[in-house]
Parts: sequence; C-alpha cells; structure tokens
Amino acid sequence: MIQSSKPRPMNPHWAAMKDFDEDLYAKCTAWRDALTYNEVIPLRQKEMMMIAMTCLIRFESGIRVHVRYALAEGVTRDEIFASAALTMLLGGIPAYRDGIIIIKDELEKVDREEGGK
Repeated sequence: MIQSSKPRPMNPHWAAMKDFDEDLYAKCTAWRDALTYNEVIPLRQKEMMMIAMTCLIRFESGIRVHVRYALAEGVTRDEIFASAALTMLLGGIPAYRDGIIIIKDELEKVDREEGGK
C-alpha cells in the first residue's frame, strides 16, 4: 500500500471517532486506507476525484481538506478548479458554485499561511 510522501494531519472527525470508539476508528481507518492508498489509481488523481465528489455533495470540510491534500500531492490550482467543474455534469451549477466558493476561500487561506503568494 503506497501512502503519500507528505504527512497528513488527523482530521477532527477522525480524532473524535478515535476518542469515542477506538475499535470503530481502527476498522474505519483500515477501510479508508485500503481505498485511498492502493496502487490502482495514483493518489494525485484520487485527490482530484475527491474534490469533485465533495463538491458534488457540498461537503464543505471535505472540500477544504482535499484541496490541501491535492496541493500536497502536486495538483495545480487549475486542476483543482477543473475537478470542481466536473460537478456540473451531475450536480448542476449550484453544486459547482458552492464548491468553487469554498475552494477559492481555502486557497486564499493557504496563500495567507504561506506568506501571501
């Protein structure tokens, strides 16, 4: 199983699950890792897919997390926005609109954290 070369912080929902029920956490993270870190689809492409999927279901915290993961895997900003644009095919303009507003906000946060790129 190939994992990202970049360390990934534990998201709050995983930390809460671990605190609440370590056995459930172990089972869920094993399932997540098996899907995320297999060699069939490179992680870089999976992150673009995750951006499209989280935009489609309007999952704000997921969009934010996967934008950062995608950047860490070398996905460009143009590729991030192109991934979000795919949501129009199934979710229409409202899903795309909501997604790109969140993406733009998250990228601006990244820029501020990195010293104003």
